[in-house]
Amino acid sequence: MRLERIFLVAALVGVALPANSTPARGPADLRHERGAFAMFALPARGDGTFPFVAALVFGYATNGGDEALFGVLLKGNCERERGDGWVSIGCRGRGGVGGRLRGNEFQMDPAMQSASLRLSKGRSEHEVRWVADGRPSPYQSSEWCYSGPSEEPEGEGHGGGVYQAALAKGTAFGRKLETSGRWIDLAEMDRGGMVSQCGYLSADDLRALRAGRYERVDFRIPVR
Repeated sequence: MRLERIFLVAALVGVALPANSTPARGPADLRHERGAFAMFALPARGDGTFPFVAALVFGYATNGGDEALFGVLLKGNCERERGDGWVSIGCRGRGGVGGRLRGNEFQMDPAMQSASLRLSKGRSEHEVRWVADGRPSPYQSSEWCYSGPSEEPEGEGHGGGVYQAALAKGTAFGRKLETSGRWIDLAEMDRGGMVSQCGYLSADDLRALRAGRYERVDFRIPVR
């Protein structure tokens, strides 16, 4: 099975496709969600691709009692993709550091004015910090879960919340990082909820995250 999620934030439309996601269809449940994201684009290569480092935090709690908070730092490559009437930047991250978060590894204040993620692996320390930039905006979100290559969804979910644009900086994989204000450098914090028939993550995804083995994330940044 696969999961597709769409987030609508003002005029920005983004599609996030978690790798290897296999959500199970079930009765609709209310899911409270919170998260943060930062994308640091590094200098482009001669072939038009460019490396990046990204920080991704996502947590949820359902009325049914399921609750988790995960964070991961990734590095990878992006390239421009063209389709019928759209252009976007497709990115694939590997070499993740992180997993299920503990204690104070991630903190975000209730008003989403700041957040921080601190992770370690061996002797390496990684940290990303977010600071709110501008006013928060409402967002809408929808998701559909499918069985195999089927074009017909087996379940769906709809919700919304509050999105806060941010500036981010930190140190990860031996690099000092800071969002530059360019359109490709993205940073945000968010809180919301969704009523959905789809599971947030598959059992395999959960096992991998809890063991710190979630090493790939695919996502798309729309250009037009």
